[in-house]
Formats: sequence, structure tokens, C-alpha cells
Amino acid sequence: MAANDRISLEEAAITDTAQSVAASLAQAAQPGPVPTATGASPIDAAAAGVAGAVVAHVAASAADLAPRSAEGLAKSQAALAEMKAQDNANASAINTVPVELI
Repeated sequence: MAANDRISLEEAAITDTAQSVAASLAQAAQPGPVPTATGASPIDAAAAGVAGAVVAHVAASAADLAPRSAEGLAKSQAALAEMKAQDNANASAINTVPVELI
């Protein structure tokens, strides 16, 4: 591989994608509305019980997702920094190879 054939890290694209994923996770972690039963029939009572269970599960899921947004973004940024550092180290190592061996 010639020196001008280096792999290019598109830092902006990687960062934009990581931020987009983090924003989607943050949005998904916001619990939405759950319908409530307002009648007095046995079916409404059962629906109210189900709605209560749904609210509890939605809240638990939201609590589970909430930290993943920041964690995922931090991991992406750390991975990008590590790749850039390794790329720089590799570029320096390649420069030490004698020209006649390339």
C-alpha cells in the first residue's frame, strides 16, 4: 500500500452518526403517554390495571435507556480517539521503513 493509499477516518461523519444515535436513544428514553380507562365497567377496571402495568414497564424501560445515550456517545468518541492515535502511530512506524523496502 502506497503512502497515499492510507485509510481515511472521516471524523465528522463518525461523530455525526454517534450523536444521531445518542439523540435517538435519548428521545426513546422519554416515556410517552399511556391511555387510561375512565369508565366504571369491569372491562374498564381491567384496562386500568393493564394501563398501570404498562406505565410501570414504560418507566422501567425509559430508566434503562436513559444512560445509554451518553454512554454510547462516550464510547464512540473514545473509539475514534483510539483509532486516530493508532493511525498516527502506524503512520510514524511506516515512515521508519527504508524506502527500498516499500
